[in-house]
Amino acid sequence: MPKIILFIIFDVNLLEMQFGDKIQVTHILRRDQSYGPHPKATYPRSVYFKTWRPIPQSQGTGIVIGKRTLFNGYNVYEPDCGNIFHPLEHFDAYLIALDMKRNPVYVKIEE
Repeated sequence: MPKIILFIIFDVNLLEMQFGDKIQVTHILRRDQSYGPHPKATYPRSVYFKTWRPIPQSQGTGIVIGKRTLFNGYNVYEPDCGNIFHPLEHFDAYLIALDMKRNPVYVKIEE
């Protein structure tokens, strides 16, 4: 009789936060835009780069209200269809509510 070996793989991330968990916030992410040369063009062409940059913030406590995937990349203008965003990289971030009167902020997930 042949032996059957069964492998069960669980994707468990111990750092995963759940909805409603409290978290200490030391920095927030802000979207910056800069102008520079096109990274893949064979002729001189400039594009707008859009990147998420960490900004230090005084120590505070917030509540996790979501998880998002954010992208860094650049915009290229095409005359036929307008601006097209080309992502260069992506990463996960938490959406954190700091208090009842401010908009939620993004906080990068630290490994």
